[in-house]
Amino acid sequence: MSGSGSVDEVVGEAQGQRGQVRTALAAELNGITNMSQTYRLSMPRTWAEDLPATVKRSTTPRHTSITEGRVDFMRARTVAPSTSAGLRARTREEHEAVEASLDMGQLRTSAGLAAALRGWQTVWGEVSVGVLEPGAAAEATAELLIPAAQALDWLAADLSDLAPPEGEVPMRCAAPSDARVLRRFLAHPAASWGLAYALRGSRLGGGVLAPLVRGALELPGDCGTRFLASHGTDPGREWVSFRRRLDAADLSEPEVAAAVEAARWTFRWVGAALAATSGRTALAGQASR
Repeated sequence: MSGSGSVDEVVGEAQGQRGQVRTALAAELNGITNMSQTYRLSMPRTWAEDLPATVKRSTTPRHTSITEGRVDFMRARTVAPSTSAGLRARTREEHEAVEASLDMGQLRTSAGLAAALRGWQTVWGEVSVGVLEPGAAAEATAELLIPAAQALDWLAADLSDLAPPEGEVPMRCAAPSDARVLRRFLAHPAASWGLAYALRGSRLGGGVLAPLVRGALELPGDCGTRFLASHGTDPGREWVSFRRRLDAADLSEPEVAAAVEAARWTFRWVGAALAATSGRTALAGQASR
């Protein structure tokens, strides 16, 4: 019986220790829960300055997110800007320079409009040749072949409408680009996206200019403005579709950098072409950078 009593005493002692551990754990968990609730209810929006150092270290961006002053663990979602949005932000300066280079006074005369269209004819003519070269990337051909063909058709019709009277000397034409740079970009898949971004996006601006030019020159229908109006197409819808394809390409950061470089160069090239046709040289030479 004494042996049995010893066993009972040992079991009883073990059970007592187990109960103490459970009580301690429950108290610890209760304290953690109360602390969490306190932070959820009272944490200010400027939370980072008021959190204890230990909590700051534990709430890394990878595992936490801040919503309405709360710390929501294991719910972080890092949303990176889309490729198209990044391109827009990183080419804003060049884009605005092209817009600033537009001479609205020039576009309000038939001869001036024709000169600007010849500048665009130079740009799209070189692109149409480049995308068909053996070394052109598939992305370049897919995104620029049809737009180039459309642009050249519209430009030929517009220039026919705006042909100068017999004996009148037409205004100067734009100088060609550095063909080596253009071919290099067209041969690079990611850079091709940058070229397409700048050139396809220009159609949106043309849609804004077309009615202004028609009104100033009293042109019927799309006469002389087929190119600016992207005749028979929906440039807004096409632009949305293009941006979706660009974002779906999931370019790496080095590839995005290549696209940005190509887009910046294209904006400078277009600006130089438009400046040259109006006799201005503010942007001339910049396209070779």
